[in-house]
Amino acid sequence: MIDRFYSWPIRVHLIILIALLTIPSVFLVIRSGLDRRSDAATAAKSECLDFVTFIGGRYQSMVAGAEQLGATLSLLPALQSRNPASTNALLADLLRKNPRYSNIALIDKSGFVWASGIPLQGKLYLGDRKHYRDVI
Repeated sequence: MIDRFYSWPIRVHLIILIALLTIPSVFLVIRSGLDRRSDAATAAKSECLDFVTFIGGRYQSMVAGAEQLGATLSLLPALQSRNPASTNALLADLLRKNPRYSNIALIDKSGFVWASGIPLQGKLYLGDRKHYRDVI
């Protein structure tokens, strides 16, 4: 059998030798690629978790700020006396000073907006909105 192997042309011997030499290299390249893929997936998961944690913290901060603003507004005499003219002026001033809010509106128990930082045309009913029903 070995005599048959030696009788093959030199080209076949070289092809076999090259194949035997490249198999470990190919294995290492594939293994390295799989390891890098696994490391990249782990890093991506970690970055996503960091991002979600960061956004969650910002959201909680915004909610706490809005709750604090609402609690402070409820103590003001203009709101307690339900004076729409002075309350609208106060809310408009708050909007100018706090550009993160698109509007600040006050809604009565029946669902109608009675004061707003942005002037409204006519009466606006929000009692049919889900967020209003959830609050009530």
